[in-house]
Amino acid sequence: MKDSRGRDAAREAEKVCTALIERAMELGAHDAGSLAARDLVIEDRFAAMCSEQTCPGYGQSMSCPPHVMGPKAFRESLETYRHVLVFKFDVPTEILLSSQRHEIYRLLHKTAATLERAALAGGCRRAFGMAGGSCKSLFCADHTECRVLGEDGECRHPESARPSMSGLGVHVQDLCGRLDWPMQTITQDTNAGEVPVGLVVGAVLLG
Repeated sequence: MKDSRGRDAAREAEKVCTALIERAMELGAHDAGSLAARDLVIEDRFAAMCSEQTCPGYGQSMSCPPHVMGPKAFRESLETYRHVLVFKFDVPTEILLSSQRHEIYRLLHKTAATLERAALAGGCRRAFGMAGGSCKSLFCADHTECRVLGEDGECRHPESARPSMSGLGVHVQDLCGRLDWPMQTITQDTNAGEVPVGLVVGAVLLG
């Protein structure tokens, strides 16, 4: 009986993953796939970079360090999840190096949030969406403070803003490698002629 229940649960999880991959592509993602949640590599150094490199998003919202759940707590939470849906957008490097990148990262957050809602509707009661970039600069740049931090209130954009994967310690490049998505690190020093396309990645954990 236990084996039968396990097989049924595995088949149902596979169906949910397949449906979410299709939904991701409908939303405009250039590719999407799923992995076992245990395949996520979590390293403290990625969250630490936010403070060490004085990221402008550091401390500015509940979705970024030091306010977001840290790598240690995130590792522990992963034990309660089975799968992770991952999606990507391929973006010209010249856009990622310009102010237009904000539009791309807003799309990334909104896609993660939409897929999270789809997962919840599909029976994944603890679906958890993740994106990249500071939600403060993407959605609340015109406000002095994050409402959650500054006013002890509710997020202004709960339907869109999601936590940063890097802030949680996710090794995004390793994750992309597991899906055969070559990923180049894009910095302000990157030559767009040598690296014409970069990618931005989001994910949804599925319990």
